Amino acid sequence: MTAYSAALALAAIVLHAHGYRAVGFAHRSTTIQTLPVILGPEAQTRADYLDNCRTRRNIANYDRAGTISEIEAAELLAEVTAFRTDVLEWLRRDHPALLPSQ
Repeated sequence: MTAYSAALALAAIVLHAHGYRAVGFAHRSTTIQTLPVILGPEAQTRADYLDNCRTRRNIANYDRAGTISEIEAAELLAEVTAFRTDVLEWLRRDHPALLPSQ
């Protein structure tokens, strides 16, 4: 759940940096689905993966606990780590004013 929340936060950063905010019903899905629109078609695979994680998270959270394996959690953590690196690189390149000065 924590790794998924981190992925969603990163996707929200991308959306906010582009001047938008998803609200209301299906805001999580919308936030994830905007990644290829903002970051380009190369982000489609990541968006598909994160959307699948969103669906799996919903099942685990609302229907049946224990449906996410340790291996799947580790895979998501690795994906989120790579996503964070990519978002920071994108921010440095396209929105440097949004990053703290160093």
